[in-house]
Amino acid sequence: MRKEIIKGLFDIGAIKIDTEKHFTWSSGIESPMYMNIRLSLSHDNIRRMICNSYVNAILNNMNHVQCIAGVATGAISQGTLVADRLGLPFVYVRDKNKGHGLENILEGQLPSYQNPKVVIVEDVISTGESAIRAANTLKKMGADVIGVISTFCYGFDSVLSRFTSNATLLFTLTDFKYFSFLSCQEGYVTKSECEYLLNWFKKTNNSM
Repeated sequence: MRKEIIKGLFDIGAIKIDTEKHFTWSSGIESPMYMNIRLSLSHDNIRRMICNSYVNAILNNMNHVQCIAGVATGAISQGTLVADRLGLPFVYVRDKNKGHGLENILEGQLPSYQNPKVVIVEDVISTGESAIRAANTLKKMGADVIGVISTFCYGFDSVLSRFTSNATLLFTLTDFKYFSFLSCQEGYVTKSECEYLLNWFKKTNNSM
């Protein structure tokens, strides 16, 4: 489904390319592309396609899961949809404690049995910081984090190594390598844009 997912995201305008004015990620990295996966929530076909792909990937690779966790805020909705389809409890993890009320960092309740097996749903993996922070938060609370699944991953070497060193399985529906190949082949981007994206990726990958 990765070809259909990328095409669907382009069709709804969720993928933005600008080689002149870069987008700034929360990490401070400047990128000529931006993936707004949350826009898929407004479009039934691509929303269902992504949810189905998450569910199938979890059942095929992490089928002993007992709880789904979303990373706030981008993956809360996707995670809820997945948990509903699988008939599992859902929680979501903030990047820090809420500054008012109960000041929770975890919203919802983990299953009460010992070391519940949790899969984390994320929308985009760039530096991986949010997903790994969520995984560490859940582990401190007694969860057994068996994996992280995302719609898109840039696939920077240092980021993939962080998941490996953190003993966290990472599964992604599609990634930058396939995205760049397909986008150029199908004419979603021009040849010069494709070359620019590849050069940007190489430079960023080497600097991280």
